[in-house]
This record gives sequence, structure tokens and C-alpha cells, in this order.
Amino acid sequence: MMALPPLIDAVEFRREAYRLTKSEWSKVIGIIPSHYSEFTTGRRGLSPAQMARCFEFGVPAECLFQCQPTKGMWHISRLLRGIDTRITKGEKP
Repeated sequence: MMALPPLIDAVEFRREAYRLTKSEWSKVIGIIPSHYSEFTTGRRGLSPAQMARCFEFGVPAECLFQCQPTKGMWHISRLLRGIDTRITKGEKP
């Protein structure tokens, strides 16, 4: 089994794949640029809504959830239901 990349690396990889600046990417995932900078240095985590936006733009769920091992399955299920609801309603990312 392959090891998962750290969440920060996975999010930054996706940002670079879209060729967006950190400021542009922070707006896409719904975080203010200074908070995004704190996230990339490991001083701040992502909210569930920000994690959902990252998932919508291609960050693997496994990477997103590995940073929250203390959260129970109920929390992960709730996040996935929210994402599924938005996708089935046809909402755009």
C-alpha cells in the first residue's frame, strides 16, 4: 500500500495543477489568503466546508481525512453527505 501525501502537499499539488496563485486558490476553496498561508505552514487546519471545496477540485478524500483521526465516522459521513447533496443538485464548484 502506498503512503498518502500530507494534506498540505496534496492541496498544494492541486493548486499547482490548476496553475493558480495562492491568493486565487484561497478564494476558490473559501479561505482568506492569510489563513491559507497559515494552513500551508501547518498553523491552521481546514474547515469542513473548505475540505469539501478541495475535494470538489480533486484533492483525494483520503488525504483530507487523514489529518483528522480524532473525528468519528459520523463526522466523515456528514461531510460526504453534504458533498453528495451538492453534486446531485447540480451545484457548480
